[in-house]
Amino acid sequence: IPKVHSNLCLLFEFDLAPVAEELRSSLLEADHAAACAWVCEATKLAGAEKVQARAREVLAADVASVQQLPFDAWSSAETVPVKLDFCYELGASPRLCVRILTDLMHLDGVTAMRIVLHMLEVLELGDAAPPTTNSNFADSPAYEFSMKRVLNLLILICWLVLDLCAYPWRAMWKLLTCQSIEPNCPEGWTRHFHNKNHEPCDIVLFTAAGDRFKTWVEKVDQWRHEVGLSFGFMFLLNFSPHVSMGAARTAEQLMSKQARQERLLAPPGAPEIGMIRLVYLFFHRRMLFNNYGRHCHQFSAKPTAFCWDWLNFPATMTCAFAVNINGELLCGIRGVSKFVETGRSILGDVEAGFGPGRRLTQIVHHPRQGWTGRKPETRAAASLEV
Repeated sequence: IPKVHSNLCLLFEFDLAPVAEELRSSLLEADHAAACAWVCEATKLAGAEKVQARAREVLAADVASVQQLPFDAWSSAETVPVKLDFCYELGASPRLCVRILTDLMHLDGVTAMRIVLHMLEVLELGDAAPPTTNSNFADSPAYEFSMKRVLNLLILICWLVLDLCAYPWRAMWKLLTCQSIEPNCPEGWTRHFHNKNHEPCDIVLFTAAGDRFKTWVEKVDQWRHEVGLSFGFMFLLNFSPHVSMGAARTAEQLMSKQARQERLLAPPGAPEIGMIRLVYLFFHRRMLFNNYGRHCHQFSAKPTAFCWDWLNFPATMTCAFAVNINGELLCGIRGVSKFVETGRSILGDVEAGFGPGRRLTQIVHHPRQGWTGRKPETRAAASLEV
């Protein structure tokens, strides 16, 4: 089973058509490094020495093309933990895609995203941009030790031990009865990664106007049941610059702020990469749900897509992610191809209002990630830089 890399890649796609034409043409020449330094200083979200930004023109700035751009020396250097790569397409259909690469040992994804959103305000509004961290994003309450949290963790461990004890008997029974072994149980994970030629995960991105987050959660919960992840959800909660992880049995608990706080399993911190394979055990029968929150900013560019891609994130770890930027719900799902296709059929239902979605494959070409599985064929020349 692959070990996740410390780098998280986030992609945000924007339609630049709503931006005034005279301003749009000057965005590429704007000093993005200076804007980044100004935002870091004004908001105190991160030290300016930890974040670098650049701007470049590409042939195609859709999220799929920018995801597959090569990671050059600037973007793969380890000297600066956070890189913000602003990729512009200034043709007939002007677009911007920002590829964020953040080392989670230093800064979480939500905070890196917030820096980018403030930068877009500065690039468009200049000195009139509001120098504030107020983006309708509520910080989590301080983490406090409680016996209820300890009890929740002990219950999870007990279920895990029972599940692992039944592993050999359950696997033998499935083989004898010719049942399929799906990646929604320990034996399914073992089967998927039984050799090094395992498949990368599929990702499907959706966009919906208006407040459809509750519908999103309901559809994701339906998808979870459909693929047999019977133990509920794992979720991440932001405590900038780090995160904490919790477990929710139902979608109702996932939607409740109080329940999420009560069901956190560990104090906030950087991910324990060395221990990550033990953490995987909690995901055998659970879906990861990652909500980046609601953010409102004063820029004209229209958000059109969001992709969450933690390098080397196992394909068997089924996941749903979402963020709301200026009233646009950007969301997605990821996992093995069969599970993602099931989710796409549920979420792509006309009544759900999320559309058919856009399909991607997880990143496997970062020079430092050490990908050991199969590498899909590279995309056409439309992905190349100008």
